[in-house]
This record gives sequence, C-alpha cells and structure tokens, in this order.
Amino acid sequence: MHTIIDKIIHITRVRVWGFRLKLFLLPRKNVPKVFCIGFNKTGTTSMGSAFESFGFRNLSYNKYVHQLYDAGQFDKVLDIVSKYDSFDDIPWNQHRFLATLDQRFPGSKFIHLERESEDWLKSLCKWHDLIGHSYDKDKALENYLNHNRIVRSYFKEREGKDFIILNIKDPLGYAKLAEFLEVKPTLQQFPHENKKR
Repeated sequence: MHTIIDKIIHITRVRVWGFRLKLFLLPRKNVPKVFCIGFNKTGTTSMGSAFESFGFRNLSYNKYVHQLYDAGQFDKVLDIVSKYDSFDDIPWNQHRFLATLDQRFPGSKFIHLERESEDWLKSLCKWHDLIGHSYDKDKALENYLNHNRIVRSYFKEREGKDFIILNIKDPLGYAKLAEFLEVKPTLQQFPHENKKR
C-alpha cells in the first residue's frame, strides 16, 4: 500500500514530466529552421541523427504529419514545424512543398543530399525488396533525377548561403554540415543509421 509520501512523489513526477513535455512542444521563436530536402534513400535518416547530435529538436518521418500532408492540410503541417528545429524525410523533402516552407519560414537553411544514381538505385531496390514492395526501377530513377533537377534549379542562386548539397558518404560531409549550420561538431562523420539497422 502506498504511503502519502509515495503518492506525493508520484504526483510530483507526473507533473514534472508533463511540464517538460509541454515545454518541449512550445513553439521556439527566433530559431532558424533546417530542412533536409534530399530524396529518400540518400541518407535522410543519418541526417536526422546528425541534426540531433547538434542538439536540434528533429522531426523525421511521422505518419500523422504524412497523412496531414497527403490530405492537403498544409496549415496543420506548418503549425507542427513551429515546434521543431530540423526536419528530414517526407513531407519535408517533397519538391512541391519547397516554396511553401521557404516563404513561411524565412531565414531557414536547406540541405540537399545526393548520391551517385546507380548507388541510390541499388539502395532503393534493396529497401523495396526488404519490405516486399513492387516498383518500377526506371520510373524511380526518373523521379530521383527530376527531384534533384528541381531542387538545384530552385536554389541555383543560393548555394553556400542558405543552401548546400552534401553526400552522406563524404568523409568531410559532417564537418561541412556543422560549418554550414554554424554549430560545433560532436561526431567525426555522419552516423549511418539505416546501414546499422
């Protein structure tokens, strides 16, 4: 049977954690947003881990956010953005969403990940085979190359300012990212998250 002191301790713990959760979900003002806009299978999960290594509040793939995006409820998606610092994966890497993010969050930084086409396609095929999805290799490659063209065109005058292109396999990529974001690196190179899994 719990004593009164045990109950007080329990209630206090619940309230402290509730306060911490509310504090985490509060919008952060004057903090530039960072968006990883690389296509899937370019290292977006590793980029998310890199963001977290800098102490950023990172939002990666989230089923609820994805559903909101697919339903066209962009205002709700954008409200969620205010609660985090950095973002990777869908829907943040959708090129049709680029201008919206860019205009809604001025001063944001954008990181585009690219891989050698054959390397990217090989990774995609492994992933689809693993989860048992059917796919069209030619169409997938076309979509990947088209995404890269659109992103490069959109940011063609801004590279090195608020836009950078990185390769997750570049041994100096993590250091370049830290320099671009003006933060102190805490790792030697990018964590290869999906490779570990």
